[in-house]
Amino acid sequence: MVHIKPRILCVGVAGIDYVASVDHFPKPDEKMRSDSLLIDGGGNAANTACAIGRLNTYAEVAIASSAGNDANGDTIIKGLQKDDVDVRYVERFEGTSPFTYVISTNDADNSRTCIHQRGNGCLTVNFADKIPIDEFSAMHFDT
Repeated sequence: MVHIKPRILCVGVAGIDYVASVDHFPKPDEKMRSDSLLIDGGGNAANTACAIGRLNTYAEVAIASSAGNDANGDTIIKGLQKDDVDVRYVERFEGTSPFTYVISTNDADNSRTCIHQRGNGCLTVNFADKIPIDEFSAMHFDT
């Protein structure tokens, strides 16, 4: 029996997350140092695509997104490729890529606050129209 892998297209944000871990959430005007800083890929569509990509025995995955032509954009693309995500449907644009600052607390609340910065561009209709969606078994849309 020949097993044909389903192809999944994830549509939405791919970005970089800067996650600072702190003892407590800062009070207004408080300056504090983080315990650690994690810089990693982020964005709902990218996170989903990477999780599927790591399971590439079961499915093939691509992402439809956008990234700037900056160093963060290059990092986004490399991170997706590392997890076996097809990036040919990532539209590159002039300017900065999306990123998110995340403050994660180590206190009893174990809370997080996310501050998202959109990039200078986004996936355009003209680019998206060229994606052969009929070649995919399923699509995941990030909101």
